[in-house]
Amino acid sequence: MNSKFKLFLIVAGVVIALCLITLLYVSLTCNGNAEQGITSSTPDPTNTAHVDAVVEYDFAEDVEKAAVVTEQNGKFNNKNVLQYTYNEENDTISIGVNIGESSDAIYINLQSSAANKDSPVGFYLTTKNGYLFQYRQEHGSTQELLNTGIYNILLGRTYDLGNSSEFKDQSFYGSMWTNDVAEGTEISVRAINLSEENYGQLLTTFRIIIEYDAATESYSIVDAYNSDVSTTGDLSVAERQRLVEDAVDFVHNTDRNSRAIMFDNVSRDWDISITNAIVEKVPMTYFTKLYDTSGNSLIRGKSINYELFAVSFPLQGFGFVTMYYAPALQIIGLQNPYEPGSTDLNLELYGYDAFYPFSQDTLDSAGFNAE
Repeated sequence: MNSKFKLFLIVAGVVIALCLITLLYVSLTCNGNAEQGITSSTPDPTNTAHVDAVVEYDFAEDVEKAAVVTEQNGKFNNKNVLQYTYNEENDTISIGVNIGESSDAIYINLQSSAANKDSPVGFYLTTKNGYLFQYRQEHGSTQELLNTGIYNILLGRTYDLGNSSEFKDQSFYGSMWTNDVAEGTEISVRAINLSEENYGQLLTTFRIIIEYDAATESYSIVDAYNSDVSTTGDLSVAERQRLVEDAVDFVHNTDRNSRAIMFDNVSRDWDISITNAIVEKVPMTYFTKLYDTSGNSLIRGKSINYELFAVSFPLQGFGFVTMYYAPALQIIGLQNPYEPGSTDLNLELYGYDAFYPFSQDTLDSAGFNAE
């Protein structure tokens, strides 16, 4: 081996060693950034971290927190009051308040025209982006609200806990939405019948659209519409029908449902359940925890990042039950919901909510834990 060849081997070895060291450094740097949550990728707007900031069941205690969030981030215009008609009787739900521009948040102010002493209406709210706050009143009991003449109620985890959904002023605001980035949102709403006769009946589901106008740097409520897939077109008529029939079958079929014994008082009239079913595409499960198809495993509903569909239908004695469907590929852990070359979501039952949420006692008696 001559000296020139030896020199070549030495130089080549040094170059290779330097490359390996560089690669190792880059790898360690990237891993370190990943562990700290640092990423250069564009965030997925359907999986925003803002969702985790939604106050769903625990009411915001400090109004100042909302003021900090909205600081120096445009105007919140509260000028549009919308009327959403939700049944054949032309009952409406009023949305928004007219107090002018440059407010500190968008005030939701949900009020049903049908709400009264005998038929109070409860509301569950979740948001796709941004932050929802509810004014925390001293009592937090639905019955105490009814005793004071308040019949539009923001519900807590169960129907017996709540606060007023009505806006009085910017100190007693009911519910409000705000954001710390320049983007609007969709607020998903479920309206629940709290009358003695139909306690727990799901009246309607709808979405409130809040848009951000970059030209004026302002947010406004611009639309509200029924969120059933028959309106939005998220599923075909045939796909919707299949999900409803499968959900009803799961509830009534002991071979599929290990908790079927809990449905002793369930109406056997499938036509009623199918006719009154509500199916909507949802950004997250209605509650932060739900049950898998075995009825035993408690899983975190809020962290799901699926093409998720909620099927809700009435159950005699239980109000309503909600079953969740997701693409089979995503259930087994894949990100893409479609098989190669296919446009079929191939939706399968993923899990269901703890039903009968009238109070903590009713959840406990049915074998569910509300925490």
